Amino acid sequence: MTAAKNVRVASIQASSVFLDGKATVEKGVGLIEEAAKNGAEVIVFPET
Repeated sequence: MTAAKNVRVASIQASSVFLDGKATVEKGVGLIEEAAKNGAEVIVFPET
């Protein structure tokens, strides 16, 4: 039997940057970095 492990999960609900794909990617990367710095091991962007 395998012991259970706690996993910190982050769910990010964020809008895109209107008509700016590069800025949207940069925003997403920043949000991922922030979640990781706060200990998230799994990061999801639920569909809106």
